[in-house]
Amino acid sequence: LNRIVNKPYIEQPDSDGRPDKELADIWWKNHLLREMSIIVALFTGQYKSLLTCKTCNYESARFEPFAFLQLPLPEDDLITMPMIVFPVSDDVSVMKYSIRVQKDGTVQDALLSLSKVIYADEMAKKEEEIKSGNDMAVSNSETAASAKKNIEDLDVTDLSYCDRHGDDNNNEEEYAGDEEDTNNDSDDNEDDLVQEKYVRMSKNLAVVDMR
Repeated sequence: LNRIVNKPYIEQPDSDGRPDKELADIWWKNHLLREMSIIVALFTGQYKSLLTCKTCNYESARFEPFAFLQLPLPEDDLITMPMIVFPVSDDVSVMKYSIRVQKDGTVQDALLSLSKVIYADEMAKKEEEIKSGNDMAVSNSETAASAKKNIEDLDVTDLSYCDRHGDDNNNEEEYAGDEEDTNNDSDDNEDDLVQEKYVRMSKNLAVVDMR
C-alpha cells in the first residue's frame, strides 16, 4: 500500500525553541517522505514526547507518528486464591473454592472471604432443596402454615394496645414511631449478625500451606 518505493534517510530536527505546530508540521512532512498510503491518511497520528534535562532544564520535543496507542490496563487490587476446604465431618465432601482478597491482605482476610463464599454456597443449596420439594421443605411449609393459622385464630381484642392505654391517637403515633425505629434497628442488627456469623465461621477454619 505504501506508494514510496525508495525511502530516503531523514534526520528529524530538534525543537530548538520552535512552536509545537511548526515542529509537528516538519515531523509530519518528513514522515510522508517515507510513508504514503491510505493507512497513513486514515489511521496515523502524532503524539508529543518532551524530554527535559535535569541539569540545565533544556527541553527537547519530538512528534512521533503512531498507528495505534498502547494504553495501560488498570491494575486490580484483588488477587485470586484457590482454597480447598477439608471438613472435619466425614459426611461433608471436600470442596475447592476460589476467593478474591486484597494484595496486601492478611490470612484472616482470606478466611473471612472464604467464610462468605461457603455461607453463600450453603444458602444456595438450601434454596435448591426447597425448590426440589424434599421432606425438609414440606415440614417447613407445614410449620409455617400452622403458625399462620394460629395467628389468624387469635382474638384481636386481646392484642389491642389502644383499649388498654387510654388515648387512641397518642398511642397510635407512639406505636408507629416505635415500629419505624424497630425496623431500622432490625436492619442494622441483621447486618451485624451476618458479619458476626462470617467472623465465627472464619475462626473455625485453619490454614495449611500445600505448596
